[in-house]
Amino acid sequence: MAEDGEWLAEQLALQREDLREKAAEGQEVLAHLESHLRELAGEAQRLEAAWAQLQQQDSARQASRNELLARKRKLEAQLEQAQRDLAEARQRAAAAKPAWAILPYDGPNGTRRRPIYLECRRDGIFIQPEGVRLAEADFGPMLGPGNPLEAALRALREYYRKAGLPGLPYPLLIVRPDGTETYALARAALRNWDDEFGYELIEADRKLQFPPASPAIADLLRRTIAVAKQRQAMLAAAMPAAYGRGGGGGDGGADGGRAGGVAVSGGRKLSGTDVAGAAPVRGGGIGRGGPERSGMGRPGTASSREADRRPSGAKGRAYPASGRAGGAAAPGGATGYGAGGGSAFAAARQQGVPNWGLPPRPPGAVAITRPVQVVLSRDHFTLLPERGDPRSVPTAIALPGRLNDRIDAIVGAIWKRMESWGLAVAGGYWRPVLVVQVAPGAEARYAELVAALQNSGLRVERAVR
Repeated sequence: MAEDGEWLAEQLALQREDLREKAAEGQEVLAHLESHLRELAGEAQRLEAAWAQLQQQDSARQASRNELLARKRKLEAQLEQAQRDLAEARQRAAAAKPAWAILPYDGPNGTRRRPIYLECRRDGIFIQPEGVRLAEADFGPMLGPGNPLEAALRALREYYRKAGLPGLPYPLLIVRPDGTETYALARAALRNWDDEFGYELIEADRKLQFPPASPAIADLLRRTIAVAKQRQAMLAAAMPAAYGRGGGGGDGGADGGRAGGVAVSGGRKLSGTDVAGAAPVRGGGIGRGGPERSGMGRPGTASSREADRRPSGAKGRAYPASGRAGGAAAPGGATGYGAGGGSAFAAARQQGVPNWGLPPRPPGAVAITRPVQVVLSRDHFTLLPERGDPRSVPTAIALPGRLNDRIDAIVGAIWKRMESWGLAVAGGYWRPVLVVQVAPGAEARYAELVAALQNSGLRVERAVR
């Protein structure tokens, strides 16, 4: 029995040791499983986070896709509209007539001067590109230097001069088929510009492309024209017999200064030969190159003598009293342009009086420039006659010695010429611009002239050949 008990105890001890080993192995397996479970749980969490992120990205991609689709549809619609607009523009371009621009001919016998476009149509003279209109009624009975068209051109010249643009602008008449009468009216109004204009004959349906209009110039033109019309009305009211249409006979007037009025016979229609200073609309100008290029100078077939004849019945020139506005006195007590001051010019020059070569003028008066053609040789200073004025004659001043010694005679002759111009625009005064043609060998004389007329107020420019 004791042996059996010992054997059983040994067996139980062996079993206990075996069970302990198995328990230890089970603990290890359990720990391993727990660790693996934790790893699986972490992986599951990572997968869930990745899944959530993928879902968010997919939503963003879907939104971006929807936005791109919307932009694509919008661009396609814009493209279709642009294609329709292009097709319509091509149809309009095919149906529309081309626009033409009239440019000065820059070549042999051409000019680089700026043109002032005057479009002559049936319903008036239009100063382009501003479109300011002058009808026949705006001119009244007078077509002298104070008429609205010439006043407007003088104002434009002064505007361009102050703007620093080189060269003197010139009127370029653009004549439509129905504008022959207004062309004749313009030629009569611009008879003092007879050597400074060009013209073009343009078809009725031809569209012209002008430079952009300037509101400032348009306002200047309207104000200048209004003042000129008011001045003409005042003169006509003061001298109805002299300035009435078809009335008044012969040349008359008081002291000196000529208003330059040319009356139109009562009831007559204006035409190319019915207005003094107007030439027939035919032929080409001196310019080259066809209908789209400007011709400078008088029309090639027009005779200046024929153009300057006074029409039958169109009498009535009058010469109102000269004298400066505001009652200012000229040098030496003279009150008119032509009453030169003798040595007063030299005295004023020596005293440094500014603008000593200009007649007195009221404060605030505006200078209106006007060219005076001069030929200067070694022994003579010659004022050429005014174009289109049969009364105007050349004035030659001998230069036996220094030009300075003859400056009083030169300025006096210029004042005499200014007297023939009549009144300037309201609130303005004449400021001559001496355009000097220098004869061969007279370069030194020209330098003397420029030096002598410094601070005189008289501008000196050398003529461009």
